[in-house]
Amino acid sequence: MNADAEVMRFVTGAPVPAEDTVASMAAWVTDQDGLGFWAGFLGDEFVGVWCLCRDDERPGVAELAYRLPRSAWGRGLATEGAAALVAHAFEVAGLERVTADTMTAHAASRNVLERLGLALDSTRPGETPVGGWEDGEVVYGIDRAAWAARAAASVWDAEAADFDLAADHGLTDPDVRAAWRAVLIDALPPAPARVADLGCGTGNLSLLLADEGYDVAGVDVSPAMIDRAVAKRGGRPTPSFTVGDASRPPLTGPFDVVLCRHVLWALPDQVEVLRRWSRLLGPAGRLVLVEGRWSTGAGLTAAETLALLARAGRPGVVRPLPEPALWGREITDERYLVTA
Repeated sequence: MNADAEVMRFVTGAPVPAEDTVASMAAWVTDQDGLGFWAGFLGDEFVGVWCLCRDDERPGVAELAYRLPRSAWGRGLATEGAAALVAHAFEVAGLERVTADTMTAHAASRNVLERLGLALDSTRPGETPVGGWEDGEVVYGIDRAAWAARAAASVWDAEAADFDLAADHGLTDPDVRAAWRAVLIDALPPAPARVADLGCGTGNLSLLLADEGYDVAGVDVSPAMIDRAVAKRGGRPTPSFTVGDASRPPLTGPFDVVLCRHVLWALPDQVEVLRRWSRLLGPAGRLVLVEGRWSTGAGLTAAETLALLARAGRPGVVRPLPEPALWGREITDERYLVTA
């Protein structure tokens, strides 16, 4: 692989002699405290090398790189291997950021990085005799939060087609819709208050509130969910719907209400998220959170949510939500609304 001039065109600009590759092999096979180099195979076929190397000057940061023989090009393997290493960086190695650099002229490598969700950070001069050095190099990066949002988007995209089948999601049953309308109208200031509906899914709560005269901005990490929300809205100008991470909503305040249903429990750094949401609010604004500790064992108890809010500087008041009309069935687990 290293002796192939075309493979090394954007790496060293020339083939690497076999003796130099052999001399460097010790570094390639050393475990770097859970990082280092991985060799890729399909059956017995060698299809390339991927690596995560720690940044000695920035704790919690590693650089991603990969190199494939020409026989493995054009098969999606660079992306597949790199995606596995990025997941390893955040899920196993506990890193906070992954970076990667390539030549500006190396379009194929840039495409891989962009498919992985790495964003362009900076540019720098290239080095001769690497091909295209005159155009310099580009540096890409992704942090833990951005990666987690992309992972969540993939999961929820897969759920979008069936999301509205649950009675409390689709609100297609008139009794369920009326029950949620009553709960929300009681918890919110009068219309036309401005509401940020974070983790809005397919937009049903946003649309319900817009029908009541509220000015609603819905945000969801899943493009497929947002596509369905926009389709339901039709030709109406409101509510607005935006693809974005609910924990870092791409919205400009002030809002009168930040509404979030069944999202907080799944987010990392929950206290910081609550502080971030609070910064979207005006002086008299309120957080309205619908959460639960479900029969699956997932979720947050009311006491846990109140403790998180207290740490974020926003004491809350709980309203239990046991009514079957809200869920389309009898429930035995803990479900509630908190206003803070």
